[in-house]
Amino acid sequence: MFKRLSNFDDGQLRSCLNRIKGISSLGDEAALIEVDKFIYEILQSGLMAFDDDSDDGSDDNLDIVHQEMGFEELELLKENLAVLSRKIACKERIHLFEGQNLRYSADYIEKTWCSKIARTIYTRIDQTQFNTEFEEIKKRVYPVADEAEFLAYAQLIEETQSQAIFNTSSVQSIYRQLNEATAHLESHGILTDDLRQKIRQSRERAAWHRAKKKLSEAEVAIAGGTSAKAEKLKREAAVLIAQDWSVAFPGETPPDLQT
Repeated sequence: MFKRLSNFDDGQLRSCLNRIKGISSLGDEAALIEVDKFIYEILQSGLMAFDDDSDDGSDDNLDIVHQEMGFEELELLKENLAVLSRKIACKERIHLFEGQNLRYSADYIEKTWCSKIARTIYTRIDQTQFNTEFEEIKKRVYPVADEAEFLAYAQLIEETQSQAIFNTSSVQSIYRQLNEATAHLESHGILTDDLRQKIRQSRERAAWHRAKKKLSEAEVAIAGGTSAKAEKLKREAAVLIAQDWSVAFPGETPPDLQT
C-alpha cells in the first residue's frame, strides 16, 4: 500500500490509469486533446467537491463566486472564439485541439455554469443576461469549431506530403495521422475528392520510402560497375515495396519493379 497524495480511492485511481493508458496509444494531436480534457475534468471535479461541501447554505459568498466565475468563463469563450475566427480568416495554422476545445468549453458552460448562475441570489436580470449572452455566442461557436477542425485536418494532410521520413517510425506516424484524418472527415461526410487524392499521395510516398532507398543504392552500384550488387538491391526493393504497399493499401496489387 502506497501513501496517497490524492483523495481518490482504488477504483478512481484505476480509472485514471486506464484513461492515461488509452491516451498513450493515440497520435500526438488526439492525445493532446484528451490530455487537456482529462486535466480539465480533474480540476473541475475538485471544484465540484468544494461546491458540494459548501452547499449547506452557510456561505452566501459562494453564490458570488459562482456568478463571477461563470461570467469569466463566458468572456474566455468569447476571446477564444474571436482568436479562432481570426486564424480561420487569415488561413493560419490551426491545431486540432483548438476547435475541439472551443466546443468542449461551450458544452461545459451550458452543463455547469448555466445551472449555477440560476441558483445564485442575484436578480433575474443577471440570470437572463448570462443565459442570453451564452445562447448568442453558442450559435457561433459550433460552426467555427467545425470549420476549424476541418481546416486542421486539411492542413495536417497537406503537411504529410512533405513531412520528413527518416525511418519506419516516421512512416507509421504518417499513417496514423492520415488514418485519424480520414476517419474523422469520412464520419462527418466532409472528405473532399481533393483531400482524398492528397491522402493517397501521402500514403504512396510513405510506402515507397524503403524501396526507393534500395533503388538509389542500386543506381550507385551500377555507376560503380557492380551490376550483380545492383540486381540484388533491386530485388530487395521489390520485396520491400510489396510489403509496404500492402500496409498502405491493403488488398491492392503493389507496383511491379521487375518490368
